Amino acid sequence: MVYWWLMIHCLPTVNDDDAEKMFGTAETLAIQNGSAMLSIDAINSPKVTDTILLSMGKITKPQYTLQIFSQMMSDYNLLPYLVDNYVGTSSPLSLTDTNNITFNINPGVPASFAANPFSIVPLILLK
Repeated sequence: MVYWWLMIHCLPTVNDDDAEKMFGTAETLAIQNGSAMLSIDAINSPKVTDTILLSMGKITKPQYTLQIFSQMMSDYNLLPYLVDNYVGTSSPLSLTDTNNITFNINPGVPASFAANPFSIVPLILLK
């Protein structure tokens, strides 16, 4: 099993607070912000209209675990959801704990290892 982690830190443009993704020869996971691929995306004041696109490539293993955690987002009245574009499901993400999402790759089904398998969308929390 391979573990990936993403850090989403509460700005919509790429700036000095972001970290560009360094690509190697192994599996990759990045946050896609326009044409930029990032390891860390510092999002300024997340809005309900924001969507964080996750991109992956060079997939070789049958199972992966994606770890997602956030910082400084509890002040916003939003609850992020992870959308699995292949399976067609969405799951709420914790703002206070590490989220561990295990997913399987089916080598016979190209959609199971598509370039953009996941996205994160915020929903408004009702008080």
